[in-house]
Amino acid sequence: MELEKAQEHLAEIHRHLARTEIYRGYRAPFVAASGGLALLGAWLQPAAPADAPFRTFVLYWCALAAVSLALVAVSLTLDFLRGSTMDRRKTWSAIGQFLPCLGAGFLLTWTVYFRSPELIPYLPGLWSILFSLGVFASTPYLPSWIPLVASFYLAAGLVLLSLASRGSSLNPWGMGLTFGAGQFLGALVLRLQIERGAYGPNEK
Repeated sequence: MELEKAQEHLAEIHRHLARTEIYRGYRAPFVAASGGLALLGAWLQPAAPADAPFRTFVLYWCALAAVSLALVAVSLTLDFLRGSTMDRRKTWSAIGQFLPCLGAGFLLTWTVYFRSPELIPYLPGLWSILFSLGVFASTPYLPSWIPLVASFYLAAGLVLLSLASRGSSLNPWGMGLTFGAGQFLGALVLRLQIERGAYGPNEK
C-alpha cells in the first residue's frame, strides 16, 4: 500500500512538472512553414464557381488547414518519439489545451456549411478567434511572448468579422495574411524564446 501511494505521489509530481515547464515540441520551422502555406494558399486560391462560391471557399481553406495541422503534427510527433516519459506527458498536455478549439472549429464549420451557408462570410473571423483561444489556452506551456500571438489572432478575427456583412472577409488575402502573419509571428517567438534561449524572467 505504501509503495502504491508513493507511485501515485510521484505520478502527480510528474503531472505538475509537465504543467509548469515550457513545452519545446512546437518548432519554429514547422510553424513558419504553415504560415507560408497560408500565404501561398491566398495567392493560388481558385476562382469560385458561380453556383457555390462560398462553399468552395470553405472546402479550399479547410484542406489547407488540414495540411498545416499535419506540418505541426510532424513536429509534435518527433518530440513525442524522441522524448522521455516526462516529455511525452508534456506533449499530451500541450495537445490537450488546443483540442477544444479545434473541435469547436470543426463543429462550427460543419453546422454553418450544411445548415446556414449564408453565414459562411463570418467563418474566417470565427476561425481566427477560435485559434486565438487555443493559443491563449496553451499559454502556460509556451514562452512568455505567446500571448502577443494570441492577441494578434483575436484582433484579426474581429477585423474579419467586421468585414463579413459585405462579403469582404472572403477575400483570399484576409485568410492568407491573418494566418500567414500569425504563424510567422509564432515562429519568431519560438525561435527567440526557445531555440535561442531568450526566456522571460520566470521561465526555465
